[in-house]
Amino acid sequence: MLELGEGEPPAAQAQVEQELARDLAKFLKELDALELKVFLSGPHDRKNCILSINAGAGGTEAQDWAEMLSRMYQRWAESRGWEVEVTDALVGEGAGLKSVTMLLQAKTPMALPRPNAACTGWCASRRSTPTNADTRVSPAWT
Repeated sequence: MLELGEGEPPAAQAQVEQELARDLAKFLKELDALELKVFLSGPHDRKNCILSINAGAGGTEAQDWAEMLSRMYQRWAESRGWEVEVTDALVGEGAGLKSVTMLLQAKTPMALPRPNAACTGWCASRRSTPTNADTRVSPAWT
């Protein structure tokens, strides 16, 4: 198509290039969807997912972080049309959540919120705050 477009007058070449770019973007989007569908064709990929978040021994900051993660995953799942049911939640003493367990229900929830290959069983997630213990801005955030 590009070679055919080169044979067109200069004014029409820009239009041909725009059409090709639009068609290519559409093709790549459809290809990504097909690759995901093929990738998620395993026997366990159609089962529901239980997601548990535990603050651990990190105190109020960890409990606040657990609540933020919970809201983030709930919104993420709902944006994909999944049903989210909070089956258990233990509210923290000062703020946040000590622990929360959610049931994600969809056609393929198990395949997407999967930890990386190095993480088996459970993973620890760390949040770096913009301030250190002395309430000064950390160099990583400047």
